[in-house]
Amino acid sequence: MKGESNPLIPFLPDKGGQGGVAKVVFEMGVVRVLFFARLKETVGVSEIAVSCPVPSSLKQFLKALEAVAPAVGPILQSGAVRVAVNHAVVVGDEAVIRGGDEIALLPPF
Repeated sequence: MKGESNPLIPFLPDKGGQGGVAKVVFEMGVVRVLFFARLKETVGVSEIAVSCPVPSSLKQFLKALEAVAPAVGPILQSGAVRVAVNHAVVVGDEAVIRGGDEIALLPPF
């Protein structure tokens, strides 16, 4: 997508000034995921540790989570789940997830 930038990917201009190359360097990090109520029952555990590339957007992380725990997919896609990152409820899906973060998937209140 020419002209768009991703703040998670550093952009390195070439030496001639005619464009550049995106240098993508991902580290793997471990994120703790807590499940409550219906999600806990669906997944069968109250928490898991997920290894994923970091940093990631919340949207990217939730896709990785669905790959590890497919049962959460339909519930996440329903939009009925609130997400907290490090004890702060987030709005939208562009929060940045880093290794060591704690993600809580909260049921509707």
